[in-house]
Amino acid sequence: MVSRDAMRSWSAVDAAIVAAGQGVSDFFYRPDSGELLADAFDVNTLDRRLWHSADGGAHWVSCPLPPLSDSGFWLLGVTYAGALLSQPNGPRSSTLYRLPSGGDQWQVFDTAPGDNVSTTYIPSPSAGVLWAIPTPPYYYTPFDPTGRIYTKDYAA
Repeated sequence: MVSRDAMRSWSAVDAAIVAAGQGVSDFFYRPDSGELLADAFDVNTLDRRLWHSADGGAHWVSCPLPPLSDSGFWLLGVTYAGALLSQPNGPRSSTLYRLPSGGDQWQVFDTAPGDNVSTTYIPSPSAGVLWAIPTPPYYYTPFDPTGRIYTKDYAA
């Protein structure tokens, strides 16, 4: 949903995604450009797709999926240069991928500090920052007892 009149009224911005039979499960927004990235899937077939809008949701195009591990992938964000960033789940989770703006093939762009880390990306006009924290190996295990947090500048 989006409001273009100081929140007096709201309208859906994902009509093209819904028309394709999919529902949005996650999204990223760049307020400086109005660019949107949506992770969507069909609940009946579990078909997963990425959608990109360069104009605040008025028009959407489907993007290729990143290389998948057995457990799927996480979207990390959209850079100021328009690249999409992703990290696979599972055994190859230390490999980070980027889809350049306008590109159709994902590329390896960096390596996380380990396989069991949760990574996120914070965009910035000069160089964004990749943040990573160790994740527990099992559901009820505490997070890293040493409190480690990794950061790295990433200029896309």
